[in-house]
Amino acid sequence: MSEVLTEKFLKQAFQLESEKHYKQAIEALYKALCLEPENIEILSQISHLYFLMNNFERSLEYAEKILDINPEHIDTLKTVVSINKINKKYARALENSEKLYKLEPSIENFICYLEVLTECNQYNTVVTEIEKSKFNYEQRKNEKLLLIEGYSRLKLNQIFKAIGIFQEVIKLYPENTDARFYLGVIYYQKHQESEAEKLFLSILDEIQCDRTYNYLGLIKLDQQKIGDAINYFQFALKIEPNNPFYHYNLGTAYSLNGWLMEAESEFKNAVSLEPQNIIYNYALAYLYYERHDFKKAAESIEHIIEIDANYIDAIILKALITAKNGNIIEAKKSLESLLTQTSKNDFLYYALAKIYKEFPLYKEAIDCLQEALFIKPESLEYLSELADCYCELEQYQIAQDIITKVLYLNKHFIFAHLLMAKINLKQNKYAAALKIVENAIKLDNSSAKAYKYRAMIYASQGLKQRSIENAKIAVSLQPSDHTYYAFLAKLYFDAEEYSNAFLYYKEASMLDEMNVEYLHFAAQSADKDNDYTNASNYYSYALRLDPANNLIIYEYVELLRKNNKIKQALNLLKSKINSIESENVVKVLKQKYDELKEEDNQPLINKIQKFFNKKK
Repeated sequence: MSEVLTEKFLKQAFQLESEKHYKQAIEALYKALCLEPENIEILSQISHLYFLMNNFERSLEYAEKILDINPEHIDTLKTVVSINKINKKYARALENSEKLYKLEPSIENFICYLEVLTECNQYNTVVTEIEKSKFNYEQRKNEKLLLIEGYSRLKLNQIFKAIGIFQEVIKLYPENTDARFYLGVIYYQKHQESEAEKLFLSILDEIQCDRTYNYLGLIKLDQQKIGDAINYFQFALKIEPNNPFYHYNLGTAYSLNGWLMEAESEFKNAVSLEPQNIIYNYALAYLYYERHDFKKAAESIEHIIEIDANYIDAIILKALITAKNGNIIEAKKSLESLLTQTSKNDFLYYALAKIYKEFPLYKEAIDCLQEALFIKPESLEYLSELADCYCELEQYQIAQDIITKVLYLNKHFIFAHLLMAKINLKQNKYAAALKIVENAIKLDNSSAKAYKYRAMIYASQGLKQRSIENAKIAVSLQPSDHTYYAFLAKLYFDAEEYSNAFLYYKEASMLDEMNVEYLHFAAQSADKDNDYTNASNYYSYALRLDPANNLIIYEYVELLRKNNKIKQALNLLKSKINSIESENVVKVLKQKYDELKEEDNQPLINKIQKFFNKKK
């Protein structure tokens, strides 16, 4: 009787399962289970149905009951392997998949076992298992098996064998995009970018693939085609928005394109998805450094050092931040001390070269850059910095030879083109410099530096309006970089357009709030424009940051004097005389104070006469 009922409930369950009424099917199986509590077929069906409902915990619970009764139950072992793979419990999955393969050595179970081995990064074992397997020639040509072997050999750096396997997959299975992808990765790593790009594009003709878009983005970064790189990384993120590496790559592209706010957002996304990743945290710290936001940069560096106190690039960047905060001597000592501990870090030599250039100690900078290049001989950045040092030393032929090498390595490297223009500009070869810059703009019309150089060339030729127009384009391409606003402001100042000069110095000072020069120049521009209110305000702002600056004090006093605010000028001088420690500065200020005091003590008629004389 019980057997009849069990059969009835099983048939009912199968019918309900076929109609995808999984819950009702399980209820029918529970009724059958009450009659036969250790019936493996019933337990197996319940486990299977829970698996279909994505209730992996309950599915695993029933699977374990089955394996307690029969440890070699094939279907249950398959279910357990699948659940452990989904839950990323690869050690458990490996144990059961190996057992499954030994019990039933089919090609399918072998592939399942190898897949778990790859998840456990046991690539040597994968290759060994394939080599000792007893499958026939046709079975060995299985598409998945070939892919796993090719991937494992790629991971083991057995590149020649990996290429052969992936090419065989493409020949046997022309529609297989994975083989094309991995072959493209190999070509990319071998710097055969044209072949890699063809393979990646062929994949996108058939499917939308995030990792393919990502690699195309990396290729475009290498080619200095930043706009294209940005597009590809954005496509990758549309498909896989929670991939931190894609956010990092997009942030890098934004940074290279000068879109620093966007870069910050992407680096933050990468860090939020993987908070302990030093590379992502360092990228964010370096971005803050480039934006002159040294407070945030220092905070990010401290976070990195908390993760890894020995991360040397963070220690180096900390020294560079120290230099930017005005402690250049301390930064120099810190990096030189670090150099006694490690002599194999190219970035350390590069950073020290940047410090030496600030002094300027170009010969010492050259020595450091040559050491960096000994470690990383084809670094375009290091070679370009080396060329720039020779350019500053007016050794133009050496600089030009280095730039020629850079362009041989990467003809799209914009900075090299601009350095070549700089070399010509310094030698007053304006036509040659202009031609180089215009070619650079053709290569990348989003390069703010290129437009800035063109503005410099026009300014050197006395073409003020053309210079200003190009500087405005540069500002529009680098809206968060204060140096471009300051550059445009100076062009306006030289063109005697003082109102515009003030506005752009004001913008520059808002982006770099601790820059005294910008506040000072804004005040000068407003003064030239007879804008007393803004001139007075900006002289005051500048003195708050640099209270002992003799030149700013002197100019501010002159502004007050010529606007008949003698009392205010005297009070300013008096407060500075009492607070400044430098004897020489105090001496100059006292002299100015005495002159103003004498002027203030003149009879009223003399003051009136003097006022009208100025008006004339």
